[in-house]
Amino acid sequence: AKKERAILESVVESGSGYAAQVGGATVIGKTGTAETGNPEPDAWFTGTATAGGKSVTIALLVEKGESGADCAAPRASNVLYTALEEVGGL
Repeated sequence: AKKERAILESVVESGSGYAAQVGGATVIGKTGTAETGNPEPDAWFTGTATAGGKSVTIALLVEKGESGADCAAPRASNVLYTALEEVGGL
């Protein structure tokens, strides 16, 4: 599990999930682009953010979002930030 966590952490630290970072939190996750047969693919991000002893996990899908890195990851950052605030992590 340590190896998998390190891989998911690197996705957010320096890979396609870079835009999912949340200040003051550790975020791990994975972006993706799903071919659906439509002209525009769907974009997704799934991940977990931890801060202040609290963790939140999300799966976010943007229909016709083109790219997980460009579309889903920035939105995930906003959702993770708000969720951590709600649970008292930030």
